[in-house]
Amino acid sequence: MNVICTNSLCKEYHGRQAIVSLNLAVKAGEIYTILGPNGAGKSTTINILTTLMPASSGTATILGYDINRDKKKIRRNIELMPQGPALDPFLSVIDNLKFYAKLNGSMTKHWHSRALGLLESLELADREKHSVMALSGGQFRRVQLARLLLSDAKIVFLDEPTLGVDVSGKSQIWNLLKPWCKDNNRTILLTTNDMAEAEALSDRVMFIFKGMVHKEGFPHELKKQLSVNKLTIEFNEPISSSSVLSDSEFEKIDKTTISVSVENSDHGINELLSRIDSNLSIKRINTDVMTLADVFEDLRSKS
Repeated sequence: MNVICTNSLCKEYHGRQAIVSLNLAVKAGEIYTILGPNGAGKSTTINILTTLMPASSGTATILGYDINRDKKKIRRNIELMPQGPALDPFLSVIDNLKFYAKLNGSMTKHWHSRALGLLESLELADREKHSVMALSGGQFRRVQLARLLLSDAKIVFLDEPTLGVDVSGKSQIWNLLKPWCKDNNRTILLTTNDMAEAEALSDRVMFIFKGMVHKEGFPHELKKQLSVNKLTIEFNEPISSSSVLSDSEFEKIDKTTISVSVENSDHGINELLSRIDSNLSIKRINTDVMTLADVFEDLRSKS
């Protein structure tokens, strides 16, 4: 069942199209990621879907509720982690969690043990009674996530959830989010420009540039559609640039190994190999693992 649906959704700011005819269908229980550079329209999309901002045209429903007519019903069933700060600066970490648990109706007799478990998972247990103003930016962000995960919301919107978080903190968040989503049958709509984050979390992804959708699908399928592939070629002896290919075609990794981009087809690979000096002995050829970052760069070069 699709729990988030949009049809030709548009948003215009002062004559500029921030979102152009966005069609989106997110299934229950999946992590769906909208990827794009800054200014692509990611946050605008989330603001419209969470009823914080009206669309200029088009329609959208959340759990079957219309974003214009059923705002209160939608807000009862969703949670949002915005880019900006969303904690009370005058309360401690645990009191912030308690306040929001009361606010969103998740104040059960087990809330405190759940809260402490989340803080432990996010390496914040020793900050329980600290003021949130005494936290680092990354710690502040993790408390915001803990607040959100205490809720019983069916749909969670995360707008660049690891913004300002270090590598270790990102891994903690990723390791927590995916099982939380799957074990509790929650749906997550995530926006990010962090390709590693999208790789770690996403069931499906959408690439958006200047408000327009360029690609959408399962990550492994999008990688297969790349117009180029990367090869690592290792030779049995040291090589010179002139004996391999022109300098602009490859990157020399060490004295015997090069990395080269090639048309993603058997013909492209065979044509490349035919241009390498026949006196050179190739030890091995590896096809590099393609990533969503490669898909992003491929699409950006065409946009």
